[in-house]
Amino acid sequence: MKKLLFCALTGFIPFLLAAQTKSTKISGKVTDSASGNPLVGVSVTMMDAKGGTRTDVEGNFFLSAEEGKNYSIQVTSVGYQTKIVDIQASEINGSVINIALSKADIQMSGVVVKTTVRRETAASLYAVQKSSSAISDAISSEVIKKSPDRTTSEVLRRVSGTSIQDNKFVVIRGLSERYNSSMINNSILPSTEPDKKAFSFDIIPSSLIDNITIYKSPTPDLPGDFAGGAVKISTRDYPAKSLSEISLSITYNTKTTFQNFYKGYPNGKLDWLGYFDDSRLIPGSYYRNRGAAYTSLDNATKLGITKQFPNTYGAQTANQSHPNFRFSYSGGNTKLIGNNKLGFIYSINYATGRRVVERTRDEYESYNYHNYMYNTTSYDMRATLSALLNISYSYGKSKISLKNLYNNDFVNSLSIRNGTAGSGGVSLTDPSVTPFHYKSQNTEASSNGVGNFVLEGLHSLNKGWTVDWNGSFGITYRWQPDQRILTYRTADNSSNYFIKLNNQNSPDPTQVGRVYSYLTENIYGANLNVTKQFEWKGQPQKLKIGTQNYYRDRTVQVDALGLSTTSASGIQIDETKNTTYSTLLSPSNIDQYGIIYGNIPNNSTDYDGKGLLNSGYVMLDDKFSDKIKLTWGVRAEKYLQELTAKGKNKLTLD
Repeated sequence: MKKLLFCALTGFIPFLLAAQTKSTKISGKVTDSASGNPLVGVSVTMMDAKGGTRTDVEGNFFLSAEEGKNYSIQVTSVGYQTKIVDIQASEINGSVINIALSKADIQMSGVVVKTTVRRETAASLYAVQKSSSAISDAISSEVIKKSPDRTTSEVLRRVSGTSIQDNKFVVIRGLSERYNSSMINNSILPSTEPDKKAFSFDIIPSSLIDNITIYKSPTPDLPGDFAGGAVKISTRDYPAKSLSEISLSITYNTKTTFQNFYKGYPNGKLDWLGYFDDSRLIPGSYYRNRGAAYTSLDNATKLGITKQFPNTYGAQTANQSHPNFRFSYSGGNTKLIGNNKLGFIYSINYATGRRVVERTRDEYESYNYHNYMYNTTSYDMRATLSALLNISYSYGKSKISLKNLYNNDFVNSLSIRNGTAGSGGVSLTDPSVTPFHYKSQNTEASSNGVGNFVLEGLHSLNKGWTVDWNGSFGITYRWQPDQRILTYRTADNSSNYFIKLNNQNSPDPTQVGRVYSYLTENIYGANLNVTKQFEWKGQPQKLKIGTQNYYRDRTVQVDALGLSTTSASGIQIDETKNTTYSTLLSPSNIDQYGIIYGNIPNNSTDYDGKGLLNSGYVMLDDKFSDKIKLTWGVRAEKYLQELTAKGKNKLTLD
């Protein structure tokens, strides 16, 4: 019996040890050292171990391996020198191993090159950049992981010749955002701004990015509407190893955490998640009569409509600020099915936090002329929600991918300002000055979002032909409903505050008003490219033919309202306990002072814009020697733009 038990244990222990062995994957990419192009069908085998595969249509390969072991892999392809790469256990960490193969000649026939991962990766990356058709800079996911950057705009700061304006717009070679083009997963990004061509890169989390390439010189296969540069973002694709990662961070800020905090009204039920509910919507009675129709209404009707606006001016005390919180979960894997593979990766990120910023501004017209001074304290509450889902299937010499990206960034901000200025434009340093004081509260909530959905394919055909295509849908939006400002001032050399309302024909929204702003843009795209790789006089050449098309559809609505009075001469309302920030718009005050909202046509807009671009190109990469290369071709574009503004004739540009 004892002998039987001993034999059972002896047989069970190896089984336990085997069960504890963790598997991983060795992932890499094989390229041509001269052209930088991916090599398809290259044989990759593990020496002194079972396992082998061939590279797919993008030159990628995956091999199953055990954690904690060193490996050597042999890379062979007809017409190229065989290469053996030694891989240390510490280098099998999910990183991609880049391998560049050189063409074999008669003198080097039978020679096997032995190298290491570090040396080979550096040489491969150098070969790709050297053979690129355009002058470009790139940042890989490995660099992004090691940086503390939270958003794509912060990552872009690290590229030479690139700077960021307003923490979100990219400036390349000194040219502003309107001269640059932006793409994600080979599809054009729509604009996030209502009045200019620009994309706000701060709304894309850096954790979802695989690599960023900035092209600083034009080529026929790039959009023709940039003079500064083209930014191309690629999201993560095949995971190099099985992923199931949870990240949780809590940060402490001495200016905010556990300190008093203030916020504006209203208290939206979905603010914590980053979305608007109905509490900030413009009243339907005004929306149905917006524009010229509202101006023609009688005063009694305008007073009734004004009472339907929520009395959400002013500030309220919030709970003391907790530490900023960020949570993310990423999962995915690559399943090897014979020589085919299925890869998927998904991620969801949520972050919430608060920020307090204090600003002081002194305006001097000249060194001895002090116009005004003021102090502003801003209380910002932010919530961000983002998600990514990418699915890719590689079979034979083809690959199909579905890539989806979504991000929503929500900020609710309250600014409290106190200042002093000289009456009649007199300098504050003038002994005869009679200064007046002013105070204001500005509340603004905004939701900025981007969604991008791409179905793409890549197919390697015979005799060096490659076809790639994609169809895409993108959406961006910027919603800023119910921005509010209310300003009180004093008389000269007085401490008593009042508010001045103009008549309804000349309201001033910069002093007392509210603005409702909505921008939504959809973009539909379809691209097709055909590439032919061939040799001429012993040098690699590339012919590329393609077409790129997209359709934009944009809607913008901005309603700017200024608080005014039915009195033709205007009115001054002294600040009392019944006319504070939070009580000014009470029904009794509206009736007593004839307070109504007046439309500001110069600050309001309502338009629909459409744009259709059809383009085609032919490009040839001619390499004459190792030091001489010429990229040339032709690109033709046809652009149709339509603009339809409320109350105006349609404008068409072709």
